Amino acid sequence: MPLSRAQLEALTLTDIREPIAADLMAKAVAGPPFVQGAPRILNLRDLGGAPGSCVRPGLVYRSATLAGETPKDTAESTDWLSKNVRTVYDLRREKERQASPDPVAAGVDNFWREPSSAYGAPRPDLFTIGDGTVGWKYQYMVIAAGYRETFRNVLEHIRDRPGEPILIHCSAGRDRTGVLSGLLQALAGTAAEDVKLDYMLSRVGIETQRKRLLTVIMAGVGTLFKGPDDPGLYNLSSLRPQFWTAFLEDFEDKYGGWEGYAMSEEGLGFSAEDLAQIRRNLRGECERSRL
Repeated sequence: MPLSRAQLEALTLTDIREPIAADLMAKAVAGPPFVQGAPRILNLRDLGGAPGSCVRPGLVYRSATLAGETPKDTAESTDWLSKNVRTVYDLRREKERQASPDPVAAGVDNFWREPSSAYGAPRPDLFTIGDGTVGWKYQYMVIAAGYRETFRNVLEHIRDRPGEPILIHCSAGRDRTGVLSGLLQALAGTAAEDVKLDYMLSRVGIETQRKRLLTVIMAGVGTLFKGPDDPGLYNLSSLRPQFWTAFLEDFEDKYGGWEGYAMSEEGLGFSAEDLAQIRRNLRGECERSRL
């Protein structure tokens, strides 16, 4: 039996250095938003299946990298993509794509463009401040600025190709994918607390590759910290609700919220008519949150 909303929320707060108990993990992924009967694509979820989501189920999927660990995994992934997705939007940078190319799936387009110069890798120095909130709110603002063109392309797809399912992903399906997912959830009318829970569910979604993720982070920026127990590295690896809350405060100040971001010239530059059509195409019947 799947976990309740309260149980899911508690599970998302699990320290990144600690494993999630196998029995709880099995229950957590036994129901939406985690995709059932899917191949081993890390952190694969249906935006429309998240608790409280107003996104139409089966329209937008989110995940980590799509390449499997084995040829069999990759074959299963491409089969699932061909049956469920029409366009993949890859949010990774070129070097990430070269290291782990997306598999080619029949009938599925793959969209990618390099983020603008406004985007940069996380600044390790900011993650040594407090609990990491300063670092993550800065980084999420950088993502919103640097990925404007790709985010615009995703919304154009939703506006112009109603009902055509897409998948959005980065390397872990957590931060870049999380900001874009937050935009889509908010435009669909999902309540702020439900958007935050969707963001936090990546703590559960990455669990099977948690140790590998920590290793990758250590290899990438670990030399800038004192060691694996350095608070800065711990903050950079973690996922906490206050990161999202702080980001939204700065985001509101700069853009006037998600709608302001979607319509302003500093943001995505859509008209009111565009935005109304995007909302109509995105929105389903809001899911009832699990009790």
